[in-house]
Amino acid sequence: MLKFLQDNKVNDVSLDDCREIIAEFDSTQDGTLNYDEFLNIFLPAADYNLRNIEYYPDPRSSPFNIGGMPTSVPSMAARILDKENEFKNRRYDVRR
Repeated sequence: MLKFLQDNKVNDVSLDDCREIIAEFDSTQDGTLNYDEFLNIFLPAADYNLRNIEYYPDPRSSPFNIGGMPTSVPSMAARILDKENEFKNRRYDVRR
């Protein structure tokens, strides 16, 4: 996660920040993210319609979007993880 963020120009994040983000979404508390936990970061957990679009994309919607994911997924993912890091920092500040 850290390398991905740094590769996508999010440089003010540390390995500890990444571990805390993982811990926030790690429902099995095994220190890793399984596929469903990973999706919870990027897709609203309660929005099953959005998830169905991702799992079962309609190729008729666009011939360039067969897989369902937009071409800017890496930059969107980096922004989402950056925001999660900001939320983590805010939660930490409030707890202090």
